[in-house]
Amino acid sequence: MQSTLLGYQLIARDFAASIARAEAEPVTKRETAYYEANIGKVKTLDDFLDNYRLYSYAMKAYGLEEQISSKAFMRKVLESDLSAADSFANKLTDARYRTFAAAFNFPKSTDSSTLKAVTTTQLDAIVEAYSEADVRRSTGASQKAAAFTSAIGSIADVDDFMNNGAVYEVAMRSVGLDPDLMDRSAVRDVLTGAASATGDGLAALKATFRFQAGGAVAAGGIVDPAVGAGGIVSNYYDELGLSATPVAAAHETAHFEAKIGAIRSVDELLADDRLFNYALTSVGLDPAFETTTYIASVLKDDPANPSGVLATMSADDARKAAMTKLNAAFNFAADGSVLVGETAQSAAQTRDTSAGYFTFYDDKAEKADATDARNFKIALGNPTRADALIRNGTVFTYLMKAFELDPATESPTRILRVLKSDPSDPKSYANSLKDERYQRLAAAFNFDENGKLAPERLVQSQAKQTATAQNYSKTLGTDATQLAKDAAKKATAAYAEALTTVIDIDDFVNNKTITDYALKAYGLSEEKLKPADLKALLTSDLSNPESAARRKGDQRYIDFVSAYNFATDGSIERSNGAVQSAADRLAVREAFVRQTIEERSGESDGEGVRLALYFQRKAPNITTPYQLLADKAAVEFTRTLLGLPAQFSQLDIEKQASILESKLDFKDFKDAKKVDRMISRFAGLYDISQSAAAGAGASAAMTILSGGGGSNFLGYL
Repeated sequence: MQSTLLGYQLIARDFAASIARAEAEPVTKRETAYYEANIGKVKTLDDFLDNYRLYSYAMKAYGLEEQISSKAFMRKVLESDLSAADSFANKLTDARYRTFAAAFNFPKSTDSSTLKAVTTTQLDAIVEAYSEADVRRSTGASQKAAAFTSAIGSIADVDDFMNNGAVYEVAMRSVGLDPDLMDRSAVRDVLTGAASATGDGLAALKATFRFQAGGAVAAGGIVDPAVGAGGIVSNYYDELGLSATPVAAAHETAHFEAKIGAIRSVDELLADDRLFNYALTSVGLDPAFETTTYIASVLKDDPANPSGVLATMSADDARKAAMTKLNAAFNFAADGSVLVGETAQSAAQTRDTSAGYFTFYDDKAEKADATDARNFKIALGNPTRADALIRNGTVFTYLMKAFELDPATESPTRILRVLKSDPSDPKSYANSLKDERYQRLAAAFNFDENGKLAPERLVQSQAKQTATAQNYSKTLGTDATQLAKDAAKKATAAYAEALTTVIDIDDFVNNKTITDYALKAYGLSEEKLKPADLKALLTSDLSNPESAARRKGDQRYIDFVSAYNFATDGSIERSNGAVQSAADRLAVREAFVRQTIEERSGESDGEGVRLALYFQRKAPNITTPYQLLADKAAVEFTRTLLGLPAQFSQLDIEKQASILESKLDFKDFKDAKKVDRMISRFAGLYDISQSAAAGAGASAAMTILSGGGGSNFLGYL
């Protein structure tokens, strides 16, 4: 009779071929075709449970044939919220039920959910993008400002000035002029005095940058000392609307910290507009509403003087608290001077002032953003067509800023075409523009190619996110420290956040936060998969035995690919209300065929081959003794593997778990080579036990293979 090991190897050695043969069997082919033709017609849980062929096909795929008649029980499983730890499926010890529930997405009621042009998550992302737009713009602006500061001192004449891109742009924009719209020869004539300045911008440019009639830099330097290169950069940020960004705040802080040590009087402090603004902002005051005369009186005041400025302010006035704090931040005498041997601020006072500035500098901008967001949401309403976003000026302007586009120059027609695009499709209009801004705009809304409402594109459903998180948590094992658990929780949150940024498959495979987490969750961390490998896997057609995922002959790859909603062209599939995604549907087919192979092997080659194939499939997902004990077939395999008596299963569950934990290293279950060794050992022991049961008498060999009572139970490694 053929040995268990040989029977297993004949199937496992070329598993892709074994699957192809099983798929070609008439019964399997017929039932699979029926499932794929009809599962898409199912709209409710009742539809599914009432269709015996569909229901039993899926149940068999997940090894739940014994529960086919328990429809009330399975209803509870399929109605479970897998994101809730106390849901029915999650409270069951057998993980097959959670896996089964995660493969379907039945609506919570018979009413289909209303399609939305923008979900709450998408709307929040748009609002955040609007608030962060200036910060993103400031990155490029700060690079130009740094280039300006570096080059301005070496400018020899007006032509150097005009031909240095960063210098010319920063200079022009610092006085409110657009360098792209100005006649360069006219600007040159104004700077050299060949033409009179027309308009405030050119007049300010002429006053700030000093050239002789022939174009040479004027004596004393190119920049008006009263403004300085730093003042030009400050004006540049102001004119671009970037004064409330971190780079501008850092620029003003550097100016304050560089100047404050040399200040010897209140008048010197207040004569520098930038120092004045910085000092007031640091205590939460708005410089636009304060006069230098009044602030001078505050800085000179003695708080202990009952008739002083501070003492006579209203006691419950918040402004008084700010003014008192401002007074305490500086060391000016009553006449406004700094006493000999002292400084306007100590080092500690300067640190506190800087900290205060970073606390308050963007308050006004945040309030403005909040007002803009409120007005945007009101104007947006619940649009049902993409063109509604184009016709509403408030909405259009807000969206253009959120995605760093210019509402004054952007074509509404182009924006409408973008909104109708699939940003995950490499061939879409949004992608043809080769500009990430349009791709992000398209991903922010849910419209089809006709501009009508469409389901949202989700790279991973909520149920699959939960299942992935559960898989990840299992990798910690039962003895994980609190530190490890906290790190896992943080990694899960980072993974979920990163998924929201995925627009196309390239975003996914190139984001290590996502890929490191996902590969660990599906037991693939050690496979050294590169982005190109991941892309090939995620775009696999699981119905094709020759696809990248199927050729692996490893269930881990099938589980990984099935967890995400990428189509074979790399685009992200819409959540079209179907109870199963294409990936889930193909995963059920794969599982059904695998179950069929295992059943056939049990009938033709013996139960040992079936147990070996089953263990090969399930081992990578078993990380704790309790998971193993919850699986009867896996327990039977392990009991034989370790030479445990039949009475083992009668022990207290904690005792069984303790024995298994002492005899097995569950990390080995993810190592394919070690699993093969386990199967080889199991096969030998199984055949001997069957021979012994048949009266063949092989006690000596059994003793050798069993390690003489267990002392050598890890010999398979």
